Amino acid sequence: MRRLASQLVWSALIVLHVAAGAASEARDSSWGRAIYDHTRAPQSTLALWQNWAMFSPPPRTTSSLVARGRLPDGTWIDLALPHGAGEPGTVTVRYPRFGKLERSAFKDSRAKLQRSIAHWVCRQARVAGRPVDQVQLLQRMTWTPPPEQRGQASPRVEEDRKRRVVCR
Repeated sequence: MRRLASQLVWSALIVLHVAAGAASEARDSSWGRAIYDHTRAPQSTLALWQNWAMFSPPPRTTSSLVARGRLPDGTWIDLALPHGAGEPGTVTVRYPRFGKLERSAFKDSRAKLQRSIAHWVCRQARVAGRPVDQVQLLQRMTWTPPPEQRGQASPRVEEDRKRRVVCR
């Protein structure tokens, strides 16, 4: 009986995920919009959405989430994120789940996720003994030079501000 219940739960989750994916693709239709509106909250809560960054960085660029905190004296400092950019020149073999959340926070439509990450950073800074009054999240994009310029040119780095949160 327990095995049957487990199979039913997993089957329901798979059906929900497939329905959510189909509805996301067809959200411009009336049936797609109706299903999409009902499956959006569970997808967001469980981080079940899929996009290019879920599988690998988009070609020719690597993006990472960066957090900076403002100390009470007004100085801005870099703060750690659970996944972060990683060490330059290293290869990640195992898929880091929190990395997906960080990459998903690049989208402006994910304001709730951005605020949640920023508040987490606020709490971690306080626990580490460096309380900050604000956190700024940025997307750092490192562009890979074309093959003919590699070794001659440094990668171009840009930062795009995503969300500023006042720590509580």
